[in-house]
Amino acid sequence: MRIIWRIIGYLRPYRVALVVAYVSLFIAVSAQLTVPFLVAYVTDEGIKADDQDLVLTFAILIIGVVAVQSVFTYVRTYLFQSLAERVATDVRRQLYEHMLTLSFSFFDTSLSGQLMSRGT
Repeated sequence: MRIIWRIIGYLRPYRVALVVAYVSLFIAVSAQLTVPFLVAYVTDEGIKADDQDLVLTFAILIIGVVAVQSVFTYVRTYLFQSLAERVATDVRRQLYEHMLTLSFSFFDTSLSGQLMSRGT
């Protein structure tokens, strides 16, 4: 659990992007869950009653909901990928800064292959 809190600490500088990403996730999932209800309603009420205006209105509404879902899914994906890369960069930067503070004797006793595999 300590490691998870440590990783969450790396997200602190990116709080706004993280909140926007989660809001985008919520909106995209909500839109995705709305489409079946709209289809069920237009099937039950519009097609059964042969109301072409209702069917056309709901078809346009479904297209709009899918467009909103697509936009927020893109925003969510972009932000989460961006955050992952930024956090990985911060971790690497901190590791390299720490390695620069180590003494030469540490590098004499450590195998360079092990250091490379741990750092990447």
